Amino acid sequence: MDMNQVKASVVIITWNRRGEIGETLQALREQDYKNFEVIVVDNNSEDGTAELIEREFPGVRLICLPQNTGIAGRNDGIAAARGEIIVFCDDDVIFERDWIGNAVGRFEAEPRVGLLASKLFNYYDKRLCNWAHPVDASEYADREFDSITFCCGASAARKSVLDEVGYFAEELFAYHEEEDLSTRIIDAGYRILYCPELVAYHKIPTGEPLRMGKLRMYYGTRNGIWFFWKYYPLRMALMATLLKIPFELGGYAFKRRDLGTYLRACFAAIWGLPGILRIRQPVSRETLERVTGPRMRMLLRL
Repeated sequence: MDMNQVKASVVIITWNRRGEIGETLQALREQDYKNFEVIVVDNNSEDGTAELIEREFPGVRLICLPQNTGIAGRNDGIAAARGEIIVFCDDDVIFERDWIGNAVGRFEAEPRVGLLASKLFNYYDKRLCNWAHPVDASEYADREFDSITFCCGASAARKSVLDEVGYFAEELFAYHEEEDLSTRIIDAGYRILYCPELVAYHKIPTGEPLRMGKLRMYYGTRNGIWFFWKYYPLRMALMATLLKIPFELGGYAFKRRDLGTYLRACFAAIWGLPGILRIRQPVSRETLERVTGPRMRMLLRL
């Protein structure tokens, strides 16, 4: 295959997942569609992940970073990609054999689609998981529809659209990166299409480890506040922040019995606001009407 004519580039970021990434890469080898490359960005793993890939998957393009940069590693993969379509795959996700072929076909048939969202099942119990869309999964899981977000662990985007709207927001490190990118894609006039024929399996263990719960609370809270100040009108961003903190304090932090992590996230969000204000790019009212929830839409109307 002429690598200069590669149609798709699969980008995977990994960190200390030696036990999982081998199966992910093997599943990609078995794809029915063959005109693609695989790029793995290793976020400074210390468990032999890079050595495993070099030894057992010599066809994979491996980028080793000197430190863990979180989601920013995906941007290194996108920048190195030679494909017209960028496929995002987490290092613990297994694609069905027809995933990439189906994705390429949908992009060719839908010129205004900027990003495709996948149907994800838990690898272990085969239940639907990672449902990020603001519609009822029991009604929409098997139906195609335009969404306002996606799960990056199994998704695909046009490289030209990413070049136009920008890559992942590196300041976030983890969590809310899909919401951030989706907002820019929608504001630029492109569609995000959920496709139930794109099926993948996510290795989510039973029960969330405590450490991951703390990380999700910290980055989810901080990045959620930053989202307001990056994309909302300033007065609306202030009102949204003043509503979010006390609302989640009672319904989220106390419920999880982790007030300390929540307060640290709020302080980090406020401390980092000057940097966020420097990269503000407010989106249109029409975009906000689409991507925000009922509470924020009420603020927008006020």
